[in-house]
Amino acid sequence: FAVGRNPPAGASKGASRSAFENGLLVHFVTVERTLDYIFDALGITEAPSVVITEPPGNPKYCHDELVELLMEGYSVPRLTFGQDWQFALVPVAPQVRDSLVISLGHSAIHVAAVLDGEVKAIRRIGFGGERAALFLQKMLAAK
Repeated sequence: FAVGRNPPAGASKGASRSAFENGLLVHFVTVERTLDYIFDALGITEAPSVVITEPPGNPKYCHDELVELLMEGYSVPRLTFGQDWQFALVPVAPQVRDSLVISLGHSAIHVAAVLDGEVKAIRRIGFGGERAALFLQKMLAAK
């Protein structure tokens, strides 16, 4: 198994596996190996506080498995979860009370309507960067 730009000799790219399936984090062995690589590459010897973004409607199983991995496997002192659209509002929160936040992801687009500082609706559109790239590739190949 190899992670990073310079995989060790003998590592097979064909053996690699994404931690995600359909936009959900489900392969936690891959997550653990990736975190090991990140901490090692950055020279982190003590677990830092961690901020994780997750999609709206993320299944409890995915969330709980990641919490368990980070808290028990890495002993992170503080763990914060949020959705990227929430974090996007933080810098402008005092001034902007109404907004439409669009989050462009790998497998989906999420649109959140915020009125008076509260989320009134969130919608998922099952078209993300991966499908957009495939669509563009097909369009270019057809010409």
